Amino acid sequence: MVSGAPYSEVRALFVRGGMGAKQIGHRPFASNFWQLMAIGAELGLRCAMQRWKGWDSFDGVGIIKVPSTKPGWHWMVAERTSIYGVMVLDPALDWPAFDRAPLNVMYRSPQSLQPYGNWIAIRSSCTLEV
Repeated sequence: MVSGAPYSEVRALFVRGGMGAKQIGHRPFASNFWQLMAIGAELGLRCAMQRWKGWDSFDGVGIIKVPSTKPGWHWMVAERTSIYGVMVLDPALDWPAFDRAPLNVMYRSPQSLQPYGNWIAIRSSCTLEV
């Protein structure tokens, strides 16, 4: 999502990196901060880990960590846009999150997602804005 690369290309990087197969205690394609940042570097992205300080401090594009059922947390892609404010996308969820959603779109509030811990700031990427 954040690299602008085709899904198949990014998936292949995860598989080559050993993350495509189920590992003990982890689902297939489970990843940690360092693995995601390494994949980002292979795709030409400049990534930096930062401590989450709230939506008011969030700017640009990033991969955030949010609470979920097993394994306890989940990655989502977020971007602050001029049109929608904060926009959060996740293929695993039915609805995106927007500060200001487009008309006739089912959505949730970014505040309902409750990011925590560290997040990955991406300083060189395509934008998600539509």
